[in-house]
Amino acid sequence: MLKYIIYRRVITAEQGRSGLALEAQKRDINIFLERFSDVPFEVIGRFQDEGSGANNGGLN
Repeated sequence: MLKYIIYRRVITAEQGRSGLALEAQKRDINIFLERFSDVPFEVIGRFQDEGSGANNGGLN
């Protein structure tokens, strides 16, 4: 059985507030799982990050 961990991320606070970018990612992930993943599969974790890397001290 395939196991997945889902990670959705937006960079700006505005994207996080609007929720549109995260919803689009959720839709795309669901499309992938329904149409392209081998069955059976299990989602064993879901994570979401709403932040910016702009204040990471210049590290990329």
